[in-house]
Amino acid sequence: MKRPVIWLSVFILLVCACSPTDSEPLGSTKQEVVFTGSTSGQSQYAGTCASTGTAPEKVFQWVAPRSGTATFTTCGGTTNFDTVLYARKNTINGSQLFCNDDASPACGSDASKATASVVACTTYFVFVDGWSGSQGNFTLTITPPAGTPAVCADAGGSDAVQDAVADGGDGAADSSEGSDAGLSGREDSSGADVQTIQDSGGGGDVFSSRSGDSGGDEDGGAALSDASDGGFGDSGDSGGALTVYPLIKLPNVRYLVDQQSRPFLIQGEAAWSIIAQLVDSEQETYLANRQAKGFNTIIVNLLEHFYSSHPPADAYGDQPFTTPGDFSTPNEAYFSRADAVLRRAASHGIQVLLFPLYLGNAGDNEGWYQEMIANGTTKLTNYGTYVGNRYRNFDNVIWVIGGDYSPPDTGLINAFANAIQAADGRHLMTFHGSSFTDSAMNNYGGQPWLTLNSVYTYQTNGAVGGVVLGEYNRSNWLPVFLIESSYENELASVQDVRRQAYESILNGGMGQVFGNSPIWCFSTTGPCIYSGPTDWHTQLDGQGSRDQMRLGSLFSARHWEKLVPDSGHRCLAAGFSGTSTEMASDNSWCAAFLPSSRQVTVGLGNFAPRMLSLSWFNPSTGSFTTVSGSPFANSGSVTISPPGAGDWVLVVE
Repeated sequence: MKRPVIWLSVFILLVCACSPTDSEPLGSTKQEVVFTGSTSGQSQYAGTCASTGTAPEKVFQWVAPRSGTATFTTCGGTTNFDTVLYARKNTINGSQLFCNDDASPACGSDASKATASVVACTTYFVFVDGWSGSQGNFTLTITPPAGTPAVCADAGGSDAVQDAVADGGDGAADSSEGSDAGLSGREDSSGADVQTIQDSGGGGDVFSSRSGDSGGDEDGGAALSDASDGGFGDSGDSGGALTVYPLIKLPNVRYLVDQQSRPFLIQGEAAWSIIAQLVDSEQETYLANRQAKGFNTIIVNLLEHFYSSHPPADAYGDQPFTTPGDFSTPNEAYFSRADAVLRRAASHGIQVLLFPLYLGNAGDNEGWYQEMIANGTTKLTNYGTYVGNRYRNFDNVIWVIGGDYSPPDTGLINAFANAIQAADGRHLMTFHGSSFTDSAMNNYGGQPWLTLNSVYTYQTNGAVGGVVLGEYNRSNWLPVFLIESSYENELASVQDVRRQAYESILNGGMGQVFGNSPIWCFSTTGPCIYSGPTDWHTQLDGQGSRDQMRLGSLFSARHWEKLVPDSGHRCLAAGFSGTSTEMASDNSWCAAFLPSSRQVTVGLGNFAPRMLSLSWFNPSTGSFTTVSGSPFANSGSVTISPPGAGDWVLVVE
């Protein structure tokens, strides 16, 4: 931390036929894929072999890993209603491959089962439907043909995948296709739920909750993950699909998406000094730990000026410039090692908020602002061109200009940022200015290089929600996230740090960046600034890190991208003072963060027609407590209180 001394319900199932790992012989496994879910509340199509009526269904996209006979069934597992199962080829409205109502006598009169000839690397849409309006829970099992898996070209980025994500499969354009589709709050008009299964042809099936655990086995077995949940879990599921960077800002959308249109919730950590302070093996230790905990973003200083053992040299003794402080003399040895850090982060599914030239608090010797002035505009812009060209092909980058300072003369900053953008038109860019209620838009709103808004603020007891909400409510808004606030072990309690995280997300933010001392400066001999723990290794599993995991698990299991600030108090009808509450734009669910225990009244009648489950989530333990009387009908209201003292999150769904 630098201070003075983130419609159609179409589920897409993608099976990528990759080469098996060396530890698994070719063709030794059939790679049966199993998915459990529910059709309730989903969209409505119609098969041709039974009266499906108005029954909703989930639609899966599956790419056949081999040619031959595949089996599709809803027999067994959690299936509890009369299913109809059918599939179409190539597109969601393509030619029908099969349609089956009842699998009797194979497994009873309610479940469905069919076999069909499939062609390797061909896309099939599989529909789990219901007979005569039936709906409920199901288990879908797909058994591909046995044999050696084909190697499908770019299965993850196939046209079929992109089409289904972009228009929900029905040809209706959404904002990712360049049109304004009447988006509501943070919600993409397609509403597409994107789920991914990867079949490597080796090992057993591994299902990942996208909540940060490592997921797949060493053989690279099939891994299921819910990419629609976006963000948090992407980096944590090493057995599942990692986020496809670089991230994209869509028109009229309040959050970022990856290259496969999956919403991305920024779950970040400050790792300012990783390039300058750590050797390769230590970098790997840190990044692997953060991936396993679900972090998907880190703050990184490309050049360190103060907060490392031998600044500005890296841990191997290489200086960033062959002539100290002269931006026109970049040292290839230094920047090559910096490149390796970004690549290592990418291998763990982690994007980098990259500060190319950290300014320093008030432009002091913590940063490079005095050197910026001394070098002048020409050398500064040439350096901007240099780093822009160098990193434009690194997918996992978002540029951050500034660093703890908002210079009164904006000329140098604009020249530097414009030079980077001219060289690198691929990546998003934001600004990190002075602390205490500062935002990128406050400083450089309207500048063409500024494509993201970020908030940097310190607030009493971590109450950052009002600041984030103010940025969300701007008429000239940009997607916003909390880039910095109080860090763990630096004059803030763990409860305050939790509050910052939840309030930023539940006031219109698309994520937030957590910080810990001594992790951010990677010290092993003392705290970064204030008194506290002395070795960064001991903090990797600290309370703050575990709290971040729990936050990620909560939101990654739900459609956080549908949430919008509940200014009309439709979720909490009473007791909402001091809370941070958001409700889904389709009225399907809401989340309310209570910084302290208090009685609240829930407006049940404001939710979509369905039975409502109410539960209290403990952000310090990750446990849920179901509200007595749940589920409730969506009418009237109910007054409830948390089961104990402290901070709580109410979830209504």
